[in-house]
Amino acid sequence: WIEPGRTAGYLPQEPQLDPNLTVKENVMQAVAKKQAVLDRFNEISMKFAEEMSDDEMNALMEEQGQLQDIIDAQDLWSLDRNIEIAMDALRCPPGDWPVTNLSGGEKRRVALCRLLLEEPDLLLLDEPTNHLDMESITALNNGLIKFSGVELFSCHDHQFVQTTANRIIELLPGGGMIDKITTYDEYLASDDMARKRTVYTQTEEDN
Repeated sequence: WIEPGRTAGYLPQEPQLDPNLTVKENVMQAVAKKQAVLDRFNEISMKFAEEMSDDEMNALMEEQGQLQDIIDAQDLWSLDRNIEIAMDALRCPPGDWPVTNLSGGEKRRVALCRLLLEEPDLLLLDEPTNHLDMESITALNNGLIKFSGVELFSCHDHQFVQTTANRIIELLPGGGMIDKITTYDEYLASDDMARKRTVYTQTEEDN
């Protein structure tokens, strides 16, 4: 259902965190591959202090050069700082806290932070504002506005839908659907959409 090479991230209504990890460690799961690049670069730097042959030295220098290109292209030297910014923006609990003691809202903020840091091509969000306070909702909204991929979400928060969505899909009784590129308020105020809904509903009742 998604193109090969594309990635999708999903936030369920009750997100799952690893109870054996801290808040920061759960968030870091999103950037594990990026962190592995940095760790390998630093590991190679330490190896240069060891005795080795010229061939071994050249092989390590070549590998480190390739890693440096990846680090520069993805700005990985700023990884820790970007994680701190993301956690602060969503008002995540302190990074060293165990997740087993978190409230539902705190767990949701940690899961959202992890998901946004994964940077998938498609975000699937099920009631993303549940258990979030206004500051966290604002931070989430700002993060989604900057998100360059596709977002698909279901939500009962009128203001969040209005400020985030640019396409509305309404599922009608009997399997019908109205799909319109518009804002939520414009959709609700549209006489044309109301007529389509009425006609479809009447047709289903007649059948």
